[in-house]
Amino acid sequence: MHRNLAVLAVLAVLTLAGCASATNFREANRVNLDRLVLGMDRLAVLGVMGVGEQRQFTGSELDGPIGTGRDSMGVMSVRIPIGGKRPVLYNPHRSELYNADRSAWEVFFYYTRVAHNDGMVTEEELTPIVLRDDVLIGWGWKFWAGEVRDSEIPAELPRPLPLPDTRR
Repeated sequence: MHRNLAVLAVLAVLTLAGCASATNFREANRVNLDRLVLGMDRLAVLGVMGVGEQRQFTGSELDGPIGTGRDSMGVMSVRIPIGGKRPVLYNPHRSELYNADRSAWEVFFYYTRVAHNDGMVTEEELTPIVLRDDVLIGWGWKFWAGEVRDSEIPAELPRPLPLPDTRR
């Protein structure tokens, strides 16, 4: 019951923070990474990291376009001109599911940094959070790449591999 209340509290905060900047959104996700504990279940991970969407201001930190959009196959990046429709950031930005090594793998990708202020959310700006059989086993690109290799998970990794935020 306490976990459900925590998830609801996080959702309420995200809803109330609708006008926050992309910088605050990324910083909150980075702070929440430090609150993760190996062995957490799926619901606890989502409660800590947050779920939902956040409407953004119409420009980036440098008054350039920014935005993301979802399609039926995942997330596609889009550019939104200043004064256009308010873009939305998603928590998690996207997720992936795999069956490998007699386990169910779920990876949540959270927006945690800006690499290029170009209005696009790219792989290098995301941090993967890895669950195996609904249990948190680690996060970060180096960790996820090692699991893909060691467990022969049929995931496509970005090249070159983004390296920050590795935890195990």
